[in-house]
Amino acid sequence: MDTEKQSDRMTVIVQQLDAKYKATPYPAYAHLFLSKTLVDAKSYDKALVQLNWVIQHSSIASVQAMSTVRKARILVAQKQYTEALTVLDTVSDEFYNAPVAMLRGDIDNAQGDSTAAQKQYKLAAQALQKDGQKDPILEMKI
Repeated sequence: MDTEKQSDRMTVIVQQLDAKYKATPYPAYAHLFLSKTLVDAKSYDKALVQLNWVIQHSSIASVQAMSTVRKARILVAQKQYTEALTVLDTVSDEFYNAPVAMLRGDIDNAQGDSTAAQKQYKLAAQALQKDGQKDPILEMKI
C-alpha cells in the first residue's frame, strides 16, 4: 500500500476515534501517528494539521509538548525559522529543554549563526547531562 493510500485510510480511522473516544487519550496518539505517516510522505502541511489538533485537544501536557517540538521540526524542514522559534517558545515542560535547545541550535546554524548555535548545543548537552544522558549526534555538533 502506498503512503498516500495509507494516510487516507488512517485519516478515516482517526476521525472514527475522534467521534467515539474523544474523552480518552487515544485520539491524540492516533493524530500523532498519522502526523508521522504524513511527514514520511513529505505532506508537511497535513502533518501540521494533525499536530495542531493534538496541541489543542490533548489533556496530557507531555503529549502537547512533544507535539509542539515536532511541529517546530516540520517548520524547520520548511525553512520557516521564525515561526519555528515562536512555536518553541511555547514549550514549558522542562523534560524538553534539551530537544528545544538542540533545535534552536539547528535553526541558528541554518541561519548562519554558528556562535549562537554552539551556545544552544551546549545548553542542550547540559540539560541531557542533568538527567545522566548523552546524545552522540549532539556531541558531533559541539
